[in-house]
Amino acid sequence: MEGTNQAQAALSEKTSKDNLVSLYLNANNSKVGQSFDFRDNPYPTAKNIDPKTELTFSVDLGKNIDRNSVCVVIYDGLKKVEIPLQTLAGNVFQHQFPQVTEEAYVWIYGNTDSSQFSYKVAIPVSGF
Repeated sequence: MEGTNQAQAALSEKTSKDNLVSLYLNANNSKVGQSFDFRDNPYPTAKNIDPKTELTFSVDLGKNIDRNSVCVVIYDGLKKVEIPLQTLAGNVFQHQFPQVTEEAYVWIYGNTDSSQFSYKVAIPVSGF
């Protein structure tokens, strides 16, 4: 019975990694970045950034994620930008957050080979 439980746990871990979506963000004026894999929290909050900060985002997808279904929505307090991942040469994009707002976010949604997913990172924009 114990072997069966270990095999199920290993299969669950493999499936989890295959369905993993992670987002890395880095302020272009800094060498420090933040990474979110959404395993424990599908709606995390990033560290505060200054207005007019340009961030570079990188999306990493597990092998069971349908890349053509993945869409990224960025809201910066002024406008909403929708980026289908399939329109990018890679999974990297940039955005500048122009003003102070507690409402900014990056939302990633799409399909795995067996279900849908939706994750959102809140990005507080405030002058330090």
